[in-house]
Amino acid sequence: MRCPAGILPLPLPEPPISMQIALLLSLLPLCLPQGRTAPPPVTPGTPVSPTTITIDGAWENETSPAEQIILRLRLDDSLLAYVAGAPGLSTPSGSLVGSTVTLAFEGEDGGGPFDAGTFTGTFIGHRIEGSLVSSSSSMPLTLVRSTALLLEEDWLLVEEDSGEAVQAARLTDAGAFFGGSFTGLGQCDFLACGGGITDWNISGTGHTIQTSSGGSCDSLSTLLGTFDPSSAFLTGTYSTSDCWGSSAGNFMAGKEGLTDTRHMRAVLELLADFCDALETESATAIDALHSAYLHDGLTRADWETQFATWFLNYNSIEANATPTSIITIDDGEVHPYLAGPPRLGWHLLVTGVPAGGGAPETLLDYEPELFLDSLHYLGVEGGQRVFVGNGEAAPFSMNMPIAFGDGAISNYGLWPYGVHGGGHPEGHPGIDIEYAAGTSVLATTAGTISSIGPNSHFPTMMDLMLEARTGVAVQYDHMGPVDPSITVGSTVLEGQVLGDAPSGAHSAVHLALRLGVETTCPVPYFNAAGQSTFDALWDTAHYMEELVEPLACNTVDVSFPLTAVRSLISGTLPAGLEITRSDATTYDMTYTLLDAAGVAFETGTVTFNAAPTASTIDFVPSTPAGPTRLGLVDINGEDLWLDWDTTTRPTSLAGASHYRLD
Repeated sequence: MRCPAGILPLPLPEPPISMQIALLLSLLPLCLPQGRTAPPPVTPGTPVSPTTITIDGAWENETSPAEQIILRLRLDDSLLAYVAGAPGLSTPSGSLVGSTVTLAFEGEDGGGPFDAGTFTGTFIGHRIEGSLVSSSSSMPLTLVRSTALLLEEDWLLVEEDSGEAVQAARLTDAGAFFGGSFTGLGQCDFLACGGGITDWNISGTGHTIQTSSGGSCDSLSTLLGTFDPSSAFLTGTYSTSDCWGSSAGNFMAGKEGLTDTRHMRAVLELLADFCDALETESATAIDALHSAYLHDGLTRADWETQFATWFLNYNSIEANATPTSIITIDDGEVHPYLAGPPRLGWHLLVTGVPAGGGAPETLLDYEPELFLDSLHYLGVEGGQRVFVGNGEAAPFSMNMPIAFGDGAISNYGLWPYGVHGGGHPEGHPGIDIEYAAGTSVLATTAGTISSIGPNSHFPTMMDLMLEARTGVAVQYDHMGPVDPSITVGSTVLEGQVLGDAPSGAHSAVHLALRLGVETTCPVPYFNAAGQSTFDALWDTAHYMEELVEPLACNTVDVSFPLTAVRSLISGTLPAGLEITRSDATTYDMTYTLLDAAGVAFETGTVTFNAAPTASTIDFVPSTPAGPTRLGLVDINGEDLWLDWDTTTRPTSLAGASHYRLD
């Protein structure tokens, strides 16, 4: 075993790799930084009263400190917990009853939720001795006070060809690597479903990362990258070996933000005090919000009224908080696409029993997501962490980045959000808009330019990021030259020219609306002018995926084969039409025709050619065999107009049948 410089190996056996994901705080090699102060010695004996020595603070695994767990005791003896260095791992419940500590963990990685186990132990001063039990294993575990002031870095690592990503956390102690882990984001093919980071050494701009993962197929990976300070991009190569063999490729990564042990403790204090005040129906609950709180028009006074209404109409209020991510620091190396203000990822569930009696009701079930993030952003007031809102007086809206009438139809006109294909088998994270030659790219909203640089796939084209408001960014990819007056830090107004439309074979600009790593379909957020321009372009859009993904906002998280089911609204063709696309990388499609009773009477293959106004489509029957149906089709969102003939293709849709997506 090799430890980073400044770290000494302990003479203890390394835990089996197969236990690394499921077992808390025993994921990584057994290393301790030199010069760290050991926890105060404690003589084993009678458990101490929690009123004598508080359980609040930072703890770590006594034998393999690779992560840090922050605990905070609440008034009802429940425990809040945050596990630093472990993305995908959370603690939805915990308690300290007498000297008995219970912590229930939940985990989710690229393979979905997994049983992370429940820890039960005895609180003995500066130690908590017990065991961690999951459905597949049980192991002794002793937590000891952690004196380290750790820095947690959150990173997003992406496989360059597939777009598959993992979330990673790197912990350092006084600059030396301490530990960390990673979790796949809906996938297990890049690196693994999840696992430990056994080393992440930085020398100058060079990064060397070692990962390991256990389970049914152990894997080891090495990533070698170079960090570019000007773009805040880490790029390089990776290699992985597992039970299936080996793989290699290129990766790119960006830092999302950082936090440290002190900030983690302050955030847990905020959550504990807030939840305690709600449960005791105290007016001090409003102290969790900044005195100048404002979020999309929602004010501190609005929250105060909401709390008072709960207290008046409900009894036995329960408020449970589960923090999942904390970012409070930007060290200047955060990637502009991932940057944002200090923020908290968490789940808050508030329930209460109606004053008139009955079953408990849910008063608030909150988890931050794009534009539903009123308790997401963090600030400081009076030396305490508080929620600050985004400072906006109205909900977000935006225009289109193109003037009405400046669109073109070179290939597809407009390629919508979420479709799978065209280099995006994972789902298109924005909309692509084709521009007429000589036109301009416009600012969709007022804001500040946060980044400008060459596109990674089309180096002669430019990417630009417009920070619209706190946590919300509008991304422009592969546009033409940026206007010389526009630089990083420039403030712009809605409709202002940002640069030229791209020219040549690729005349489309990619528009994305994002909150950090998350993107959402921009269409619901267009203002009246933007919606009018979008509708005009959407009416003439045509693209190969639209037979099965015909909407302006298609679902990104789908499984293939993917089937679109349509029912006849009017006309003489069959009552039902199903079209199935086999996978996200090819355009092999099959069809099924159904009668009025929903019974299939014909199946076969589809040949489709997307074109403006009306596209050609051929239905080649296989069961039963028969002549090819030569069709003409037009698709607009949920609606499809179709006509066919077995001898001559129709020349218009004047007599077409009308189908609608089920």
